Amino acid sequence: MSFSVTLNEREKKMKGKIGKATIMIAVLLIGMALMANLSILNASETTFIRTDGSVESSIAQVEFDGNFVTQSSTDWWPMFRHDLRHTRYSTSKAPKTNYTVWMYTTGGWVGSSPAVVDGIVFVGSDDYHVYALDMTTGRQMWNFTTGNWTFSSPAVTKDAVFISSFDHNVYALNKTTGGLIWNYTTEGWITSSPAIADGVVFVGSYDNKTYALNETTGALIWSYKTGGRICSSPAIADRMVFIGSEDGKVYAFGTKSLYLLRHHHTAQFDAWDINPDGTATFQRAYRLSHATDPAGIAMDENLDTLFVTSEFSE
Repeated sequence: MSFSVTLNEREKKMKGKIGKATIMIAVLLIGMALMANLSILNASETTFIRTDGSVESSIAQVEFDGNFVTQSSTDWWPMFRHDLRHTRYSTSKAPKTNYTVWMYTTGGWVGSSPAVVDGIVFVGSDDYHVYALDMTTGRQMWNFTTGNWTFSSPAVTKDAVFISSFDHNVYALNKTTGGLIWNYTTEGWITSSPAIADGVVFVGSYDNKTYALNETTGALIWSYKTGGRICSSPAIADRMVFIGSEDGKVYAFGTKSLYLLRHHHTAQFDAWDINPDGTATFQRAYRLSHATDPAGIAMDENLDTLFVTSEFSE
């Protein structure tokens, strides 16, 4: 009798342990299932159109780091040669095969280099159109009609698409709808691709000129006439614009600056940019070090700007 009682107690203990283990395993399985479901819920469905017209759907999985779902940011290609410095370098991963995802047929040659931003492909065609295509499917989202070939490559900002045409015009288009915001007419064909910086659109024309246009209104800020046609596209770096001309020259356009000593016998200079209309815009104040007072040579505190001072009376 005592043996039977002991055996039942052992069975109860074993059953208790088995029950606890079962619960732990169940909790683990449920957790794994939730993680899998979370990943699936945050996955995005992508549709691919084959060249024969058939459709293939797949699930693009996103990364799960144990706490929340994250998706890698995309290095978009917003303009000709990627960026203002024309590096043509992207951190995006490149395809390793020539698998054709989709093709879109325009009504003419396509010499324009596409820009890709926010999942949309922007490109011009010799059929007198600018196109916006869905990056995933190739579906046309909108098109805009120009007056001639569009060989230029678009530049895309947050809200607008800038592109030029053989019809002598630079266009600013609504990024979402393709509607015309403004256009500026030059005196020649334009194959130059626009570049935008600090609210200014820079572009060259076959009328031998480089133009600087207001990004918002399209109003002319300044132009410069070279000795030949300009089919080169401007590059921008360190407050300077660089462009080539068929006159055999490369041009660098910068900003004229005026440096004023704030007060006599003080180690600070104010820098002002001289605008094309003759007005001045405050740039920055330079705090000086290694200055010789009241006259001599001074360096700014970052040791990258040299000032030559002289004795004078206010």
